[in-house]
Amino acid sequence: MVLVAANTGFYIGLGIGFVIVIVVVALVAPLLGLASRIAKQADSAAEPLEQVRKNTAILPQTAVTNDHALAILAGAKAARGALTG
Repeated sequence: MVLVAANTGFYIGLGIGFVIVIVVVALVAPLLGLASRIAKQADSAAEPLEQVRKNTAILPQTAVTNDHALAILAGAKAARGALTG
């Protein structure tokens, strides 16, 4: 009789273990699917971002261009002043 009770507890524990594993798999499987979709979307977004990086890499040099333009403008104003008297 004690042997049957010990086996019953084992089978109950085994059943609970299987249920827990099934619940965990049911919860993790959709998360893995979402992670896969996010990875694909991130890969497709990386290409346009690389093009944006290439297109905007020159922007830090606009300060130098502005300085040169101001120097040219100052020279033009000086030349105008010299010509008009």
